[in-house]
Amino acid sequence: MPRNAVVIRQWKILRELDAKHHGLTVAQLLDATRDEEFDRSVVRRTIYRDISALTEAGFPLTTEERDGHTYYKLDRAPFARLAQTGFSFSELCALYLSRRVVESLTGLPFQTALKDAFAKFELVISPGMRKFIEELPLVVSAKPMGGKVPRNPRVQEIGDELVQAALHHRVVDMIYHSASHRRKKRYLVHPLRIVYAQGAFYLYAFVPEYGQIRTFATQRIKALTVREETFVRPAAISDDPFGASLGAGQGQPIHVVVRFDPEIAEYVKERQYHSTQRTSVERDGSVRVELDVCNDAWLKSWILGFGHLIQVMEPDDLAQDVVAELRRAKRQYGESAGYEDATVSPAFFDLSTQGHLPFSS
Repeated sequence: MPRNAVVIRQWKILRELDAKHHGLTVAQLLDATRDEEFDRSVVRRTIYRDISALTEAGFPLTTEERDGHTYYKLDRAPFARLAQTGFSFSELCALYLSRRVVESLTGLPFQTALKDAFAKFELVISPGMRKFIEELPLVVSAKPMGGKVPRNPRVQEIGDELVQAALHHRVVDMIYHSASHRRKKRYLVHPLRIVYAQGAFYLYAFVPEYGQIRTFATQRIKALTVREETFVRPAAISDDPFGASLGAGQGQPIHVVVRFDPEIAEYVKERQYHSTQRTSVERDGSVRVELDVCNDAWLKSWILGFGHLIQVMEPDDLAQDVVAELRRAKRQYGESAGYEDATVSPAFFDLSTQGHLPFSS
C-alpha cells in the first residue's frame, strides 16, 4: 500500500482518538478511517498494525477494558502544558505543520517568535512522533509563491520595527525607493497594518503629506526610524486593504467583463479569481466573467497572462490599454522580425497535462 495512504489513515486514527475522550475500539476506528469505496483492503488487522506503529513512534496510546471491549485512548498527560493553551493535539499538530508555509515567507516579522514556538512543541513530542508529523506534508503541502530573490539585509529588523510602530501608534520616518519613479524619497507615515500578498509584504500606512492611505513594499524601505511622536488611528480602516484588487493594489472598483475562449472554458470555470466574480457560459462554449475590481497593474497583468484566449468586453478604456500594451510587446520583437504569421504549438495550451496556463498569473 502506498506510504501516503498509510500516513493519512494513521493521522485519521490520531484525530479520532483526540476527539473521543472516552476512547474507541478497533472496530470503531476501522469504521472511522476506512473508505469502503476506495480502500476495502483495510481490515481490523490493519488498524492493529497502525496502532502498533503509532505507539512505537512515541504517541501515548493507552487501553481501557470496558463492557467487554478494549478501548484505545490518546493520553493527554504528556501535552498538559500545551493543553493549557486550549488547543487540541490535532490543532497543535496542524500549527506545527504550517511552519513549512510560514518559514517560506522570508522577511516575516514574527518569524523568530514562530520558530521559538515550534521549538517548544518539539520539546514535548518524541523523535518518533516528530518523524510521523514530518511525513504529513507528503500528503498535504503548499507551494510558496515565487523563489528566492535578493533581500534587503535589514528586512527582518524593519519588519519588527513596523509591527511595533503599528501596535503602539508611533509615527515612522522612512526612506523609500519608488520603483515607478526610480528614486528615493523620505516619508513620514502612520503605519496601520502589515499585509502579505502576492509573495511579498506591504506596509499599509496613512501619509499626512498627501492626506491618504498608501501602500509601500517593505523590501524597498531603505532606512527607517520609529519616532516618539504618536498618531490617532482611524476609527475604521478596511479589513481587506487589497480587497478590490486582483493583487496588492488599491483603488475604486470598476465593472469589468471579459470573455474566455471555449478552448480554456473548463479551466476558467474551475477557478475563482476574485470574491466579486460572476461566471456564465455562453452558447458558443465561451465563458463570460464579470468582476468588480480596481483598474490597476494587477488586473492588466492577469488579462495579458491569457494571451489570445481572453477578450476585454468592458470597459472600453481597459480594452484600449490592453491593446496598446500588446502593440508595445510586439515592438519588442521588431516589426519585421517574421513573427506576423507565427503559430503556437498546441502543447503550449494543453491544460489537461499542465493543469494551468504557463503564462497565467
